[in-house]
Amino acid sequence: MKPIQKLTAMAMAASSLMLAVSAQAVPGQITALSATTLERSGYLEITGTGFGTDGSVLIGGLNAPVADWQSTKIVAYVPEASALASVPVQVVNTLGEKSNSLNLTITARQADGRVNWRFRQDGPYSKVRPVIGPDGTVYSIDINYHLYALTSDGGLKWVARGAGSKALAVGNDGTVYTASESDIKAFNPDGTIKWTFVEHPYSLYLVGMTVGADGIIYAVATEGVGAFSLTPAGALRWSKPEPYDAQQPVEYQELVFGLNGGTTQLYYYANSHLKAYRLDGGLAWTLSSDFGQPAVSPLDGSIHAPFGAYSANGTLNWIFSSPYPYNTSTPPDIAADGTHYFVQNTIELFALTPTGTQKWHLTMKDSGDNAIVDSQNTQIVLGSANLPVKPGYIKSASTLDGHELWRVALPKENGFNQFPDSRARFTADNATVYMITATATGDNNTSRSFLYSLDAKVDAAAETLTITGAQYNTARQILQVKATDSNAAATLQVYVTLTDTLIGSLRKNATGYVGKFTWPTNPVSITVKSSLGATASANVKVK
Repeated sequence: MKPIQKLTAMAMAASSLMLAVSAQAVPGQITALSATTLERSGYLEITGTGFGTDGSVLIGGLNAPVADWQSTKIVAYVPEASALASVPVQVVNTLGEKSNSLNLTITARQADGRVNWRFRQDGPYSKVRPVIGPDGTVYSIDINYHLYALTSDGGLKWVARGAGSKALAVGNDGTVYTASESDIKAFNPDGTIKWTFVEHPYSLYLVGMTVGADGIIYAVATEGVGAFSLTPAGALRWSKPEPYDAQQPVEYQELVFGLNGGTTQLYYYANSHLKAYRLDGGLAWTLSSDFGQPAVSPLDGSIHAPFGAYSANGTLNWIFSSPYPYNTSTPPDIAADGTHYFVQNTIELFALTPTGTQKWHLTMKDSGDNAIVDSQNTQIVLGSANLPVKPGYIKSASTLDGHELWRVALPKENGFNQFPDSRARFTADNATVYMITATATGDNNTSRSFLYSLDAKVDAAAETLTITGAQYNTARQILQVKATDSNAAATLQVYVTLTDTLIGSLRKNATGYVGKFTWPTNPVSITVKSSLGATASANVKVK
């Protein structure tokens, strides 16, 4: 290159660099905030000009979690550590230049009846129900590829952009996994990326993904990699074809585990069949059927559809014949004692025995969808059916006979009705339930989605628990207990008063609760505890 050409090229390059730096160095201008007052971890839209493609948001001088960044609009969340005061909001570009500031008043979160808290997500919807980490952290995802981590009291810990939108799981070590048609991602408990497994080729649908107790990941994709498994480090263990069936496409469902003797099996429904895989990738069996979302019984490992159940070997156990037209049905959920719950035609709530006979049936006064039972078999939480023209709600029904225990009405958002958009997730103590809701505006740019935390405790204020009989037969080593409870939804368990050792659960009959237990010695005194909070103690008579 000639000297004059070289100098010209250098000058042009320098000029371009100066223009680029100058463009980045101009601070953005905030013109408006979407709210003047927000709770901690509240959702904030910042509109203006010149924000560029990235940077940071300061609220009261603290870095705010950012969900979306555009040159004219940023979505951020109020830091949980923010002072309860009027504080400035500023945008900082990548060169550290600060915008002008507008003030925002920060308040504390307040419970509202049974609503402990709710959190607005940036995406318009999410059909994936939340998961709970080993430390109680609540995780959710939305369709716009955000992963959120919140404390149990509703404080946003972090938000990760670019996560999966189709499935969510958390391991025993706290690693969080998301999935989409293109990849599986693993995140550390602090929100940093751990690894990414790129699906090659991409899938048509990412049906579902889950993680085992040993940290091994299992996923199912229609086309693409198919059904596959990854090591905890993100390496492919095995994959099996899962070709597309145009008659029964499944876009999303939850994968479930169950025991077949001493062997754990993975179950899923997709492409007109239910499949059972052993965890080493061996196919256990395939059932060609319009099965839907499977559920596994904690009692015997059987696999359930709304109107039937199969053994862990894939043989039919029973079919339930409903007297109602077979229009719609929700996936079943199975209680610890094997009771099978499901909703037919949006209003017919059924409870079936482990052998498929009817325990009870209730025609509900309004719709219920996606029944989920708590681990103590005390209550079933349902959402209203997805009917955008009607106000939505979340309600609880008694496992005794289906009568309603409580209800939360979902308020309108920006003039549109909310509706439950996921199944419920109970905490381990059944005191709290998490659920995703959404609004249907017909436009993803204006639709909204929320993560709700609800107080699921059943009111025990008026509960009266009485032990009416406690007798021990020394020769037969048999303890007999009788009790009554004013709340028919109660589940009662018997303990040794002195040591708080569980003896067993009482069963309900026509006059109250009864139990007969083999016990090696006279417990002298027993305590009966209700799932609703009441307790009673009595001395044991000796026979």
